[in-house]
Amino acid sequence: MKIPLCTFCLRTGVLCPRCESLVRSGQVTERDMEVMKVLLDLENQFPQLRDSEYVRCVESDRVLVVLLRGLRGISRSLLMKLNKVLEDKLGKMVRVVDVATSFREGIEQLVMPLAVLGVNVVWFPDGTSETVIRVAREARRSIFSPRELESLISAVFGTKVRVVVEG
Repeated sequence: MKIPLCTFCLRTGVLCPRCESLVRSGQVTERDMEVMKVLLDLENQFPQLRDSEYVRCVESDRVLVVLLRGLRGISRSLLMKLNKVLEDKLGKMVRVVDVATSFREGIEQLVMPLAVLGVNVVWFPDGTSETVIRVAREARRSIFSPRELESLISAVFGTKVRVVVEG
């Protein structure tokens, strides 16, 4: 797995000047270091992680979203298993999202196991836009409220979104 820090620095906890400057500048946080360390330990259990690249993690009150690039060939069930193993190791609900996929696939990975019915962009007269994500009715039984989903998706993808429950 490609990571922003040196593997040696991450495993030992003693940072070289380059890695220390990344941490001091805020590009890599303590939580990032903790997540990278766990992911490196899981490479043998999940071989698909070897070809991936760690991007960053986004943390909210209840969930930690781990953004990776290059998770080719990973099935939905394997992704759910990886989420569960990371939850056990990190002590918080985890969602792994592949940022190299399309926007819709990234949304589906984030809101899993909910079904995404549609992703539409609404343009306003002033030139701004908002992405509307339609999810199935079983979203009412989801662990996330629509407002929590909106703030989480906005933080991860950097776009203004609105979640609508349909069905």
